[in-house]
Amino acid sequence: MTRLKGIWLVLLSIAILIMLGTLIYMNWHSIVGFLTGSWQAGHAVVDPASGQYVLVDELTILASGEDIVGIVAEYDGEVVLYVPETDTYQVRFPVKDLKELEQIRVALESHGITAYYSIVLKP
Repeated sequence: MTRLKGIWLVLLSIAILIMLGTLIYMNWHSIVGFLTGSWQAGHAVVDPASGQYVLVDELTILASGEDIVGIVAEYDGEVVLYVPETDTYQVRFPVKDLKELEQIRVALESHGITAYYSIVLKP
């Protein structure tokens, strides 16, 4: 029984390492920019409604069952991160300001998709 617990612990550790590696690989530029403070000009802006820093070109979507990849592609969006356990998508759009991103967010609502600004802790 102890050996079985050990095997499960090893498998769980490997799965966690793979998930972390995937998250880091898929979102490497954002992680490096956050850690070094080298955000591109205009990449993080203050949301006038909340006063929080948000990514100017990314939305976070919580959804299940919808064809998120296909729907965001209609707006030239690209899924840069997906967490299957929570059906969470991080989607980047080719926009230059929060006004353009808001137009896409509202348009996604017409597809029944609720999207949120991606909040950052450090501009």
